[in-house]
Amino acid sequence: MEIKTSYFYLRTGWTVIAPIFGFSNFIMLIYITLELELPIYIFAPISAILIAGSLVLTGKLFREKQMATDHNLVYFKATEALTTELIMWEQLEKLCEKNGVNLTDSFKARKKLLEDRIK
Repeated sequence: MEIKTSYFYLRTGWTVIAPIFGFSNFIMLIYITLELELPIYIFAPISAILIAGSLVLTGKLFREKQMATDHNLVYFKATEALTTELIMWEQLEKLCEKNGVNLTDSFKARKKLLEDRIK
């Protein structure tokens, strides 16, 4: 195996294992700092579960609140994408009128929103 390939495998493996090392190091530092009478084999799983649970909850809250806001801001700043979508809505509106399909209020509101964002 050549050196470049070995180095690539090393970097790939490190990205997988580094969070585990960091997590276990963090738990050990907490255990040493608190100087508990509780044995490490009891403390480590309990703290790992609590920390992992809090990280999952934080990630879930972030994804629900902040990422939705970020995506909305990016979407409405992408004028080319908005223009393309508006053209598709206009063509769909013409098809509906030609075939006698009534447009819903939400359809009209969405088209109006796109028109307002482009101007």
